[in-house]
Amino acid sequence: MKDSFSFRVKEIATIILNEIAYSVNRYHAQRLIKDIISIGIKPIIEDILKGDK
Repeated sequence: MKDSFSFRVKEIATIILNEIAYSVNRYHAQRLIKDIISIGIKPIIEDILKGDK
């Protein structure tokens, strides 16, 4: 996630991606989350992706 978006936009996108990945059980979205975490992101966003809201 580039710095061209505000933190709030990143936070909302992260929450939506997490819901799609784990509540709807979409494996492609789960792989995207793993890829994003492996690239490295802000710890707060990473916690949301991992479900540690």
